Amino acid sequence: MDKVVIRRQKKDPYTCPRCAYMTTRKSHMHQHMYLTKKQCPCTASNIELTDEIKNHILENRIYSPVVHREQVPSQTQIINNYNTMNNFINAIDPLKKIQDYIKHKNIPLISFDRSVELKYKKTRQKLERGQGTHSMSQDDIFEILDNVTKVASESLEDFNYFYDSNVKKLIMYESGDWKEMYVSSGLKMTIRTIKEYLWDAYECYLIKKMRTIANLHDKQKLKELLQEYYTFLGCMDVDPFVKDSYNNKILFTPDDDEYWNVPSNRDTNAWSIAEENMKIYNKVKDDITNKQKDKMKNNLLDVIKTNSKRNVSELNKVVISLINVDAEFKRDMMSLS
Repeated sequence: MDKVVIRRQKKDPYTCPRCAYMTTRKSHMHQHMYLTKKQCPCTASNIELTDEIKNHILENRIYSPVVHREQVPSQTQIINNYNTMNNFINAIDPLKKIQDYIKHKNIPLISFDRSVELKYKKTRQKLERGQGTHSMSQDDIFEILDNVTKVASESLEDFNYFYDSNVKKLIMYESGDWKEMYVSSGLKMTIRTIKEYLWDAYECYLIKKMRTIANLHDKQKLKELLQEYYTFLGCMDVDPFVKDSYNNKILFTPDDDEYWNVPSNRDTNAWSIAEENMKIYNKVKDDITNKQKDKMKNNLLDVIKTNSKRNVSELNKVVISLINVDAEFKRDMMSLS
């Protein structure tokens, strides 16, 4: 019978992880780690041979320390972290976000009425001087509302107006304070603000042109423009500039001395222009249906809502960017929750 030779598997030597000393005998490794007076030099690694590590070597022959590599976030983790932060910022009240942002950046916020004045100052001056040819359709009205409710500055210094869908109210920064208004009254206040800095001058421009122009066809065109503008005001239940305005106030501007000559109440002719054009306004307003009013208000509100979403979205981007580089601002924003 042939002899069966059983080969024993060669075992790994006992190895010191600190100096790479190796031996096949357990007793020698025990002596190396416990009985040597001076600890072996760290020629292989700068590891501290604790009793736990020594016992592990005697039992398992070798010790392999776990290398903790810096974990690199995956694309999924990055997206999830961004979405988490984005959702957190979205949940914060827009008013608190803009207030904290401008305070932290020390940005002087421009009031809504001032921003309207700045945007249309040149146009108003041309209207007051009678320079150029001007007309305004309903599309132009929507475009103007779009312009004054849209944030144009990268610093967000003109973030002064938005629709808050959570409370269904219009929020406006005016005279150093934030005003919260119901939609109906808020729209009226918005229209009155634009009137003061632009549309009042447009109304007077049309009236003065009608009084000075000789061509009947052109005069009729001007009257139709005035009626179209009055239709808009009637839909919003907002009075025109001519109401209770004496003639000089319509024909001149505050830069003219005549503007400030307030007539006597007995001078009935001094209000003749107002009386004439209020008849046009009242007739137009009487013909407006409730359906027309609702449609106009809804269309205006749609413009404001669209701009508000865009404005708040831009605000969120700026806030998130600042949070990523400014620890103090991040703490302030996180405390809002």
